[in-house]
Amino acid sequence: MFESPNTLEELCLDTICENMLTYIEPQIETKEGWWEKIESTDDYDDEIEKRYIFRDPEIFLINEISEKLMEKFVEKRLLCDATLNIFTESNTKLRNVKLKNCGKVSKKGMHILKQHKIVDLECVNLKNISIGQILGKKYMFLPKIYLNLSTLFRLFK
Repeated sequence: MFESPNTLEELCLDTICENMLTYIEPQIETKEGWWEKIESTDDYDDEIEKRYIFRDPEIFLINEISEKLMEKFVEKRLLCDATLNIFTESNTKLRNVKLKNCGKVSKKGMHILKQHKIVDLECVNLKNISIGQILGKKYMFLPKIYLNLSTLFRLFK
């Protein structure tokens, strides 16, 4: 049996992930609370708040593409609080979200997801966030949300 080649969509998503800084730009938070564009986050330590945004602020990805891009970020282990910022409701639309082995996603990153009308949320092996932080007040009263929290860990220090 022959293996079928990747679809054009898959190739495009791979290209975006491999050339991330072509499509999104890094920013750091200044002491005054403003966001400042930078060339690379390599020169800044983990103590400084970082985020990524689309270079074109007018871009909007439809639901299917938004979800597939997030899946590709998860697959390539690129998803963290900083990269979750590209998935704001003004740029993307998410309804089905699967977070697997995203050790760098915290409560701060989950705040971005709460902007969306998520109906299917799957969280597997998240280490820096509790169930309460995932659900928060927003999801507690939704009648039709499916939630899979397999192997969810909370680190106690």
